Amino acid sequence: MSKKVTLFTDGEVVWPNRCARCGTKSGLESAGASIGRVTSVRPTLSGELAVKGELLSLNYPVCHAHARWLGLANLVTRKTAGLAALRVMVLFIGTLGLMLIPTALTRLFVPSRTGVDMPAEMAAIYVVAALAMIGLIAAYRKLPLRLVKKTDDEVTIKFKNDAYAVEFTRLNKDSVRT
Repeated sequence: MSKKVTLFTDGEVVWPNRCARCGTKSGLESAGASIGRVTSVRPTLSGELAVKGELLSLNYPVCHAHARWLGLANLVTRKTAGLAALRVMVLFIGTLGLMLIPTALTRLFVPSRTGVDMPAEMAAIYVVAALAMIGLIAAYRKLPLRLVKKTDDEVTIKFKNDAYAVEFTRLNKDSVRT
């Protein structure tokens, strides 16, 4: 079960002194989570679009075991417009890749006898996209918490560990929106 907590961003955030994933109190490291938000889009005199945005980052404690690969998982799952578009593309092509993986692998490793088959480059794209999709799913499963929504003065945090979320809410009772 996952618990969501909405927090005002104007105050200091206090984190429970234990791992956000498993709750252990020893061997803690700092991990980061961030979320982006587009604040304005306007045309320029040259006919281009000027986009302004903001990025909010929070650091939270995790144990050594859960810190491994967490930086990469936070990066690829960061909720920003550019990474969201890239994830949609990876999920779309990756799903096609999973369906076509037998054809793609056959094309890469077995020469064709009929002369009609998938180009090797296309097969490689499908295989890489399928592997990237599997990695993306693993990254989402790795995260102890995610920043899921950002407004002008609030951020919504989704915790995997409900007990940690309850303790976080208790420690930040003045900053949590109820």
